[in-house]
Order: sequence, then structure tokens, then C-alpha cells
Amino acid sequence: MVHSEPQCLDYFSGGVPPLLIIDGILDDLSQTIDRESAGISRINELCLIGLVSYSEAFFKDQFAAILNIEPTLVSGLMKAGYDALIDPVALLAYQDYWGSKLGFLIAEKHDFGTWKKVNGLFNATLGISPFSKDDAKKFDSLLRDRNLLVHHGGVFTTKYLEQKKIPDQNGNAHTPFWGSLVVTASYLDEQLAFVRELTAKTATQACKRLKQIDEVKVSKSEQKNHAIDAFMWKMSEESFDETIDD
Repeated sequence: MVHSEPQCLDYFSGGVPPLLIIDGILDDLSQTIDRESAGISRINELCLIGLVSYSEAFFKDQFAAILNIEPTLVSGLMKAGYDALIDPVALLAYQDYWGSKLGFLIAEKHDFGTWKKVNGLFNATLGISPFSKDDAKKFDSLLRDRNLLVHHGGVFTTKYLEQKKIPDQNGNAHTPFWGSLVVTASYLDEQLAFVRELTAKTATQACKRLKQIDEVKVSKSEQKNHAIDAFMWKMSEESFDETIDD
């Protein structure tokens, strides 16, 4: 069947709304956690590393979807000094639907690995900041743990201990290059809850803001409106079934 315009799911990476993806991933990670180990658990370490990676992917995909749905927001990026230039040849593969893929090409040019970069990009387009001050502090701490595992195998470094100031079991300071980070099940549960709340808040803000923009512009197509509503889809809900069937 040939459609006259992109369909709802065409605006999303992999054809799935970002919140729906991250919601399922968080459920999977929660089920993967090693809840029996009292010490170092490589499974829990990998869960933490994955959590940060999937979080970064969420923000990149959410940002791309926003621009796919409302390409005019690219002007905000340009005014803020961000690189929004793309190779026009890359658009040829999408033919008449290139406008609904613009966000993918711009998003892949940027880094979504820190809260500062995420807030900057989202603020330049929609005027929203996904990370509050408290969120930023929590994410910085999570990112430090991830980096310690990825770059140092979890072994404490002088810089890490200066930033985190983690006492040992006796309340004393750890010795650099001796002790290691222990990723507990309770710590992972806390971080999963944090990311779940953060991503849901971001999707809600983006959905609300795009609808506000729509109020002062020509009405968007039915499929674009479906795509904006799809920002809020979660694994625990079945509201997206009707939209897919439309």
C-alpha cells in the first residue's frame, strides 16, 4: 500500500517511539540484575554500563524525532551556534519523505553523553531542559561510575575518589588503585528509577511543547499528531495499539 505521507512510526528511529524503547529496556535490565551477589558482580557492572548507553540513545532518538516532526526547529539550532548542516546527497535516499528523516541526520552529528549537551540541544530546539539541577548531579555521579568501569575496570582512581568521597566499610577513605566499585542491586534499582522518571519527564515536556507550537501554526497532519502522542507510549500501556491500526 502506498501512503501519501509518512506514517506515525516513520518519524522514529527503528520505527519505535524512544520512551517505549527505554521503558522496555529498563524492565529488561531490572530482570537481569544479580540480586544474590554481596560483592563484585560483573552482571551488575554491565547493567550499569548499559543503562548509561541506552539513556544516551534515548535522548538522541527523542531529539531526532522532534526535528523529524517539526523540521522548522532546525533554525533554533542554527541561531544557537549548533552544527545543523547536512550532506544533501544523504537526503536523496529518502526521496519525497526527506523532511521526516532530517532529525536523524542532524542528531548523529552531536554528542548526547552529558547532561549539559542534552540540555543545550533540547533548549535550542524546544526551549526545554530535560535535566534539572538535581538531575544533573545524579547523572554526573552515575556517569562517573560508568566511566570508572569502562576505563579503569572499576578500580578506584585518585580523581574518582576525590569527586565521590566514598568511605569504606569502616568509614575510612579508600586507597586509590586498591579498592573497587561494587555495583549493588539496590544501587541499580535506584538508578533505573531515576532514568525512568527522567526519560518520562523529557518525553512529556517534548510532547507538551510540540503541541503548544502547533497551536500557533497550521495544523499538523493526522500522522504527525499521532507521532507526538506516541512520545508518551510505555510498555505498561496499550494505548498505542489503536494508533498503529489507524
